[in-house]
Amino acid sequence: MEVNAKTFVELVNSGKMNQSEKFGTWFSSTDKQDGKQLIDDLKMRYDKAKKHLELMEQYINVLKAEDIDDIINDKKITKLFEGIKDTKKREELLQAYKAAKANNY
Repeated sequence: MEVNAKTFVELVNSGKMNQSEKFGTWFSSTDKQDGKQLIDDLKMRYDKAKKHLELMEQYINVLKAEDIDDIINDKKITKLFEGIKDTKKREELLQAYKAAKANNY
């Protein structure tokens, strides 16, 4: 795809779905914005996307599926145990769960 003012205007006027596929976002039509506004909007969205990408890269570099599964399972167990009204019994079960989990490592 050639990148120039004409193709950009065509893309901006192409509809939300097409823009979202190309940019991951959409712009107001050229009926609502002039060139300076569109460029400012493009720069703002670029900066925002760049920050999102940097955060994603940080997570990708450190995350392991098993670690995420552990946290998800811990939350499920904690939520399940919240239904136990006897706080002493609930705490005992949580401690037993944590001990069993620690023994698996």
